[in-house]
Amino acid sequence: MNTQPNPAKKRKRIIALSILVILTFALVACRPPQKNFSAQEEQTVEAGESTNATTESNTDASTDTSSTDTASTSEGDAGTEDSNVKEEAQEGRQVRVTKARAGVLTATRSASVSIEPSQDSRVAASATGQLKSILKREGGLVEKDEVIMSLDDDNAQIQLRNAQLALESARINLNSSRRSTGESGGTLQIQLTNAQSNLNLAKQKYEEGKALLDVGGIARVDVLGLEASYQQAQAGLRQVQDSLAQVNRSGTENLALLEVQVQQAQAQINQAQKAVNDAQVKAPFSGEIAELFIEEGEFVATGSPLFRLVSTDKQLAKFSVPPQDAATLQQNTDIQLRYAGNDYSATITRSSSAPNQQRLIDFVADIAPTRPSIPSGSVAELIYDVELAEGILVPASSVKVEGGDVYLYTIVEGKSQQTPVSIIDEVAGQIAIEGLEADTIVIYPLPPDLRNGATVQIVGEFANDGSLVNSTESTEEVAETIEEAIGDTE
Repeated sequence: MNTQPNPAKKRKRIIALSILVILTFALVACRPPQKNFSAQEEQTVEAGESTNATTESNTDASTDTSSTDTASTSEGDAGTEDSNVKEEAQEGRQVRVTKARAGVLTATRSASVSIEPSQDSRVAASATGQLKSILKREGGLVEKDEVIMSLDDDNAQIQLRNAQLALESARINLNSSRRSTGESGGTLQIQLTNAQSNLNLAKQKYEEGKALLDVGGIARVDVLGLEASYQQAQAGLRQVQDSLAQVNRSGTENLALLEVQVQQAQAQINQAQKAVNDAQVKAPFSGEIAELFIEEGEFVATGSPLFRLVSTDKQLAKFSVPPQDAATLQQNTDIQLRYAGNDYSATITRSSSAPNQQRLIDFVADIAPTRPSIPSGSVAELIYDVELAEGILVPASSVKVEGGDVYLYTIVEGKSQQTPVSIIDEVAGQIAIEGLEADTIVIYPLPPDLRNGATVQIVGEFANDGSLVNSTESTEEVAETIEEAIGDTE
């Protein structure tokens, strides 16, 4: 019996084996081996069952060869990296630096500012009555003492006229009394003069009679008559004096009473005139009518608000700041406000000495007249600088805090040197420190993996304004390095 294989069948097996080897290499190189095969592959496998062992051996051998190549490649990469590290160590770590400077660390702050008129008044009625007319309405500009509204003043005018008549009557009575008193006093004054003359004559005759009686030239009876005439003249003089004094007293009292009546009448006129004036509601100061609270024909009671008046000649800026910032503004009273893209100058005029309920210090400033002015009731912005600390200033990303220690890196003889410092204050990427001299070269930004004593190579320097000078790197490389340093610091 012939056991030799059919040549055609042998060729088919060889072709199938070749196809299987090619597919195996493709699967190993591109993706993990799959468990499922296509229908064509199953037929091929069935056709070549007798050669499975050989195929698997060849496949394993190929896989071992690929692994060997991969291992060789990894060893080559590692060798390249080691070579780069050695080359970098020999040349020095590339770093950028900046110069520490002495100065004052300042922070820019802002505050909301309320714009208000210097005078804002709700003008109330001083009289009672019906509103007769409104002469100025909202938005109208008025001058001081200009009439804005008028009340019905008919009753006030009548009262004023009656008071004027009463005053005229009181004045007539006073003048009449003065004339009467003067006339009575004049008559009595004449009588007093006559009585005094009679008394003097009687006295002279009496003294002459007594002299004649001593020499026997007159009888005693005649002397007694002269004495009686003298005494009668004395009594007549006293009577006239009493009458004159009574008239003077009475006239003075009557005149005083009549003068009081005149004063009362004058007071009634003043009161009536005030009522007439109060019927004309005037502007207490120059400004603009902001709001009306009443219309014509409505009844007005004393004290009820009629309109709101705001001044236009001067505006106030009111704002509040933390107590630690108040001292700066109290020293520098000239400030700048910003509204709608425009700057406005203002001067601080007063401030509170104690914090308010929000624990802030209140400030009031006068805004310099400017056109266009800021509308009253608007909110502006105040930008101001506050001095936080004085010391050595360096960028924040040049300082590292680790385990409670604060330090930065300087360069000494081409090597990095870790230098401990103390932070005074920090703001907006700047730090004020102690423990470092001014103009010291500081590594900035600080690489996160930099070690003390490492050899470094300066490839760029940052100026105080943040610009990069003497750089051998591109802008993109510098920005990427700074971002890495900032991210490590955070």
